[in-house]
Amino acid sequence: MKAKDDRQKGFRLLNRPPLKQPLCIVAFDGWGDALNVSTALVHYLMRVTSAAPLAEIDPDPFYRYDQQRPTVRIRQGRLEAVTPPEAKFFYAKAAAVPSAEDKPDLIFFRGDEPSLCWQQFVDVFLEVCAHFSEVTLLSVGGLYDRVLHTEALFSAFYTSGALAAKLPGRVQPATYNGPGSIHTLLHAEAKRRGLPALSLWAHCPHYIQNTTHFGLVAELVEMMAAFTGFNLDNKPLLARWE
Repeated sequence: MKAKDDRQKGFRLLNRPPLKQPLCIVAFDGWGDALNVSTALVHYLMRVTSAAPLAEIDPDPFYRYDQQRPTVRIRQGRLEAVTPPEAKFFYAKAAAVPSAEDKPDLIFFRGDEPSLCWQQFVDVFLEVCAHFSEVTLLSVGGLYDRVLHTEALFSAFYTSGALAAKLPGRVQPATYNGPGSIHTLLHAEAKRRGLPALSLWAHCPHYIQNTTHFGLVAELVEMMAAFTGFNLDNKPLLARWE
């Protein structure tokens, strides 16, 4: 079902499908996406679940275009497209995924970490989520650490023990003091509003740069399968890492 235009609120709903207890899996490109683990995860999940557009956040208030420049496409002297930094939602119905008919539906978010007005961005983000009932947030990030590329170390912080119980035992409760990311503000505001939220982090080897750690992405896919109940195949990702 098509929804009304909410651009005055800072976003635009492209569709408003009925979603059953959706799990919103969130990935931000940028500082909190070491070795592209979170954005690669969401890209893979969107592909295998045939996710469709749901909503988009107006980028103008939140990005410095001199730092995160719009991309342009010019062909044969003609300007064809100007694409600003993206902050977009997609959705996948469980009924459309084999063996997942009775599972929660999925919302995916992928976008650049905003440069400006983080609290306002979080408010707009959660306003989109408020159009759907019983949303659970699951943000995924990557951080550089003193680990080997053969290790698979994960940590998490969460608003409730019930969410933590769904994670594999190898995921450690996070202990951290230092600079924060947009994930932290999103989590804090979700907690204030009473929304269940979990933030899952992959620890990446600090000596590898400018590539994607498909081994960790495969591990995250396995965790998402356990968390959602979806039958998700991570073998193609493991093959890319070997």
